[in-house]
Amino acid sequence: MSFEVKKTIEFLDAYPKASICATGLTPPGKLAVRTRKYQIGINKNLAYLSERHHVYGFKVFEDANPDLIGAWPFGRSGKWEVFRPNINYDAFLLNLK
Repeated sequence: MSFEVKKTIEFLDAYPKASICATGLTPPGKLAVRTRKYQIGINKNLAYLSERHHVYGFKVFEDANPDLIGAWPFGRSGKWEVFRPNINYDAFLLNLK
């Protein structure tokens, strides 16, 4: 388990009503390297995380252009859903069950 995952779990144990949201600094697309790294880490640890945590992924809505709607990272239109492997997400949310 990575250092980041351990620290995230420690934080949520200390603050059980908190949620942690993670996303990269760049908009979704080819340059969203940090977001991709978060997703890989969640995928590797999903079975363990899911035992005690809710894990969600955020999918940004695209319009017909297909330009994305809203300012990054806040104000984007999209939908939170239960995290599923092999789905590309634009942000992640983790909290205790």
